[in-house]
Amino acid sequence: MFSLRNVRLPLLILVIGLVPLAAAAVFGSRVILEDVHKSREMQRLEQLTDLAVRLSNVVHEQQKELGAAAVFVGSRGQRFASTLTTQRAQTDAQRAALDDYLMHFDPTGFGAG
Repeated sequence: MFSLRNVRLPLLILVIGLVPLAAAAVFGSRVILEDVHKSREMQRLEQLTDLAVRLSNVVHEQQKELGAAAVFVGSRGQRFASTLTTQRAQTDAQRAALDDYLMHFDPTGFGAG
């Protein structure tokens, strides 16, 4: 029959010390894994936020172009000709920036694909 009296003191101390150490290792690894998961989620959120900003920039420039085109057409070409040309270039630049971003954007990590 097993009895604590038959166990040597150094072995007993080792066993008693290993139990809390093992528990700390298990709980510590859970915390680390949760932090890694949160970090990955934050990276995904950053990518989506960057995409939303770029899309918003394109939409904004297109709205400005639409307004300039409306004034140009409404004035029968008498007003906003140079503004419309400049605005088209700005819209094209934002669209090109979005296209460049989308070339390196992987939507499969966001439930698409």
